[in-house]
Amino acid sequence: PSGASTMSGITGTSTTLNGLTANRMYYIWVAAFITDQINGQIRGFYSRRQGRRTYRVPDRVTGVVVGRGAPNGIPSLHISWRTPTSDLTISQFQVNYTVQGTGTWKVKSVQSGPLNFDNLPPVTKYKVKVRAVSALGYGEWSAVSIQTTFSFHVPGSPSQLRITSSADSCNQLRVEWRPPPNQPDQLPVKYRVYRNEELVYESRSSANALINNLIPNEVYRIRITAFNDFGTGESVTTEGYTRPQAPRISEMAATSSTRLAVSLIAPARSAELSYSCKAFPKLSSLPVKTFTGGGLHFVATPLSPYVIYNVKCTSSRNNLVSCDSQTEAIRMPSDIPSGHPLNVRVKPASTSAVLAWDPPDPQHQNGVIMQYSIAYLGEEVSASGNGSRVFQMIDLIPLKQYSVLIAAVTSNGTGPATVFNFTTMPKVTNISLVKVTISMINITWDAPPDGYTVDAPYAEATDSSTEGVPVRRPANAATS
Repeated sequence: PSGASTMSGITGTSTTLNGLTANRMYYIWVAAFITDQINGQIRGFYSRRQGRRTYRVPDRVTGVVVGRGAPNGIPSLHISWRTPTSDLTISQFQVNYTVQGTGTWKVKSVQSGPLNFDNLPPVTKYKVKVRAVSALGYGEWSAVSIQTTFSFHVPGSPSQLRITSSADSCNQLRVEWRPPPNQPDQLPVKYRVYRNEELVYESRSSANALINNLIPNEVYRIRITAFNDFGTGESVTTEGYTRPQAPRISEMAATSSTRLAVSLIAPARSAELSYSCKAFPKLSSLPVKTFTGGGLHFVATPLSPYVIYNVKCTSSRNNLVSCDSQTEAIRMPSDIPSGHPLNVRVKPASTSAVLAWDPPDPQHQNGVIMQYSIAYLGEEVSASGNGSRVFQMIDLIPLKQYSVLIAAVTSNGTGPATVFNFTTMPKVTNISLVKVTISMINITWDAPPDGYTVDAPYAEATDSSTEGVPVRRPANAATS
């Protein structure tokens, strides 16, 4: 028929049609030819059309991955792939591989993946392809993947080995190192950590380790080796010291308001240990004090009276300091205040004055302030016993300068005084009130000293008292 492909020159009664597409319907006609000397080739009639569908074969394999390894130090390849998605039953997979450049392919059939090729030569480049097989035929080959096997490479020695004592425990050592140089990225390196030749840690990748369950104040020999599937490299060794245990505070007593004594109990392993103690004040404005002394007995001075201190002690050896001991708190005894009252304010009148002030700085109060001592004109009085910081001076002389001393008082005595001076106000004299009209009163007085003005508040009198009556001021009182 028109448009059909033709195969001619066939002898016999059968032939094979190759290069067809899978799962496709094909129609076939057959005709006979004769040849005579006059007319040449003469075709006979075509037979009746016969139809037949070609078999369906598996789809092409995709996702081929060729990895490499070296179990027991011998190079190998690891091949995996994705199974084609179809309703066909795949009976097996064919994996072809060859050394690049040889042209000779080897085949291995498996029912499923992945597949390992073991005992391969090192540093050899392989080409790999995969196809699926069903009962009806072979699928198309996958794309060719290329991979090179590992070399025989034993790691070198780790470097820059560093051992530090744990900051949180006296029973731990932290070990850190740098990986061996010139190590292929594709070949993982593992590490073994030995404590006094006993394997205590094995790391798959990280170049650090934490060794636990150690004895405080002890020296340990630490050895690190790197290894991979091809073998173990050279070791690197050093020594590390665990931190010593802290002493225990057995007795603490204030021998004065500024002196504190501490006695310690040494830890179980105390060989070559030295000790130190510090006092931490609750007031942040005060400095931390370091105790002096030796052996197991120490003294801190001078401390601030009546301040709470937290005392901690440590032991040390070879520049390694122990964890802190238990914390013991103590309040020092009170003492005479060492600071004077602050920020004194005065509001003077002509015959009186009101004083106010702030207490000394907390670090100089040295105890509970019971009262304040106030002295002036050779007299000494005390403010109220509840620690009030306001005092009124009375029976003063107008326009007179006064010198006043204010000091804080604890149960131990009187502290240093704040000295300040002030001058009382002048007194308005010769006040005269003259009725001018039924609604006006004229007020006169002697002129005050230069620099002063006069205020003249007034109120309506009832029962010769102004209590509870609103006070008013004339507009011109300052100049009248």
